[in-house]
Amino acid sequence: MNRMTHGRTQQQARIWYVEDDTDLAQATTRLLCEVGFDVRTLPDATSARLALAQTLPDLLMLDWNLPDADGISLCRRARNIDPELPILMVTVRDEPHDIVEGLESGADDYVTKPFDASVLVSRIRALLRRSSPSRTVLSCGNVRIDVDAACAFLGDDALDLTPTEYRLLQLFLENKGRILTRSQIVQRIWDTDENAVYDNTLTVTVKRLRAKLGASNCIKTVRSFGYRMEELP
Repeated sequence: MNRMTHGRTQQQARIWYVEDDTDLAQATTRLLCEVGFDVRTLPDATSARLALAQTLPDLLMLDWNLPDADGISLCRRARNIDPELPILMVTVRDEPHDIVEGLESGADDYVTKPFDASVLVSRIRALLRRSSPSRTVLSCGNVRIDVDAACAFLGDDALDLTPTEYRLLQLFLENKGRILTRSQIVQRIWDTDENAVYDNTLTVTVKRLRAKLGASNCIKTVRSFGYRMEELP
């Protein structure tokens, strides 16, 4: 599942903040967005579990005291899903035994409320620096694939691709900005001589992939040559 990406700066990292205090969640979101992070707030453990079942953020921030479950159990669940996911506990519980329990449940760091804004941002950046080498993710706009997990995403939603569509998308992302001829694509995707593949097979596969990408389609036709993936204007 997705993590830090090639061509994606640390400040563009996706952060999920699980917090039931609406005012605090909004204030923290504004703070983190101002320094360049992409923040999504989740009000309870249930919504967080549903989101984690679909994809992963680059960093998970969570409160301990949630209305439908405790943050400790959610932390353990997230850690079981991905042992490398950066997790930051943000809570009013500041007793030493609470901090120990939070860290032993799988959190990478622990910040107590009320927190200093600069300290929170520094802790987040430190966690992202530590985690950034762990994944190979390719992206173009809202489209991305996690090469290690062999998963494709459109925004926060998983893309339902056939194996051939996935290989084609990966090839385009690996060569973003470059023109790929039809012959090059056929040889890479089907591992065969161009003449062994029907003339419209590639055309149909590209058409289906474009349909699944929808408005985020970054695949451009280069007349008389082939295709090129490029960022949308």
